[in-house]
Amino acid sequence: MSTMYTCSFVDYSGEICMRRSTRPKGCCFHYKALPHNPCSECGKPTCSISGRCPKHIRGFYVSRYFQKHLKKNHIKIDRESPSSDDGKAECYIYFISDDTSVNRSSLK
Repeated sequence: MSTMYTCSFVDYSGEICMRRSTRPKGCCFHYKALPHNPCSECGKPTCSISGRCPKHIRGFYVSRYFQKHLKKNHIKIDRESPSSDDGKAECYIYFISDDTSVNRSSLK
């Protein structure tokens, strides 16, 4: 007689499958499923590359898009420490290429 295992797959709602199976990796539905890691913000199980759930993923994609845009247009950003009395940091954007297709006024 074969050994029986219990499926330990954790659903998005946080419930465990608990089906009986002959495979140690899980039942017939979940043995190929990706492992779920907790979200870095709220702890909800997720299998995304960034480690964040759909509710908290927006910041990851926005920063990735912004960095891709800067790299594509050869833009370098220098951030200086606050030197004025109001405590606001100054940010200078330098254009390395002289490409005229880049709208410089939209980046201010």
